[in-house]
Amino acid sequence: MEDWEKAYQALPGEPYLQVLEKIHAALKPKTYLEIGVQYGFSFCLAGPQTFAVGVDPNPCIQTDLHAWSRIYRQTSEAFFISYPGDPFDLIFIDGLHQYEAIVDDFCNAEQYCTPQSIILIHDTIPLSAESSKKDFDPGFWTGDVWKIVPTLLQARPDLTIFTIACPPSGLTVIKGFGKSEGISSEVVDQFREKEYAWIESRKKTALGVVENREDIWMPLLLNKKS
Repeated sequence: MEDWEKAYQALPGEPYLQVLEKIHAALKPKTYLEIGVQYGFSFCLAGPQTFAVGVDPNPCIQTDLHAWSRIYRQTSEAFFISYPGDPFDLIFIDGLHQYEAIVDDFCNAEQYCTPQSIILIHDTIPLSAESSKKDFDPGFWTGDVWKIVPTLLQARPDLTIFTIACPPSGLTVIKGFGKSEGISSEVVDQFREKEYAWIESRKKTALGVVENREDIWMPLLLNKKS
């Protein structure tokens, strides 16, 4: 509980679910993919105008769904191998909180993007060395998801990338697809062994952090001048 309190103190403002809800309202995506549905609290934010696809090997939906929805009870790896559908307007990645898994999810998800698509990745601002370790912890744990952001900033200068400092652990926005694709293995290897000590003093620049204010991040999302 202490780490959760610290996380909300470190990142004030609207929690990520409220930010995600506003993103849905602003974009009104026709198609939406969510990796890591769990209880459905983020998946349910897709509106009735959206065809929403969820992927989770063990979903446990505890809320009403408003979109035309389909949930695949499988890993994201299995889903991307077999899914025959069209591209997605909005993709939210909140699956296995490990760097290698996030790299795979991003690269696979990009194959379902158009130049107008947007990918969101949760848990990209680490709180501490303990909560951002690679191995699962049943308490407050974000894993080493954060490594995907400096990886992409270095490997993919063609993309627009920024991280909203919303509690408890940030939300990264990635857009501008269509000019290139994938991540080089050399860059992945470069960040694989980075520890929290490396990111601790450079979070704002290395993660592209922007303030958790709608008047700041919304224009970036919509390509409008603030």
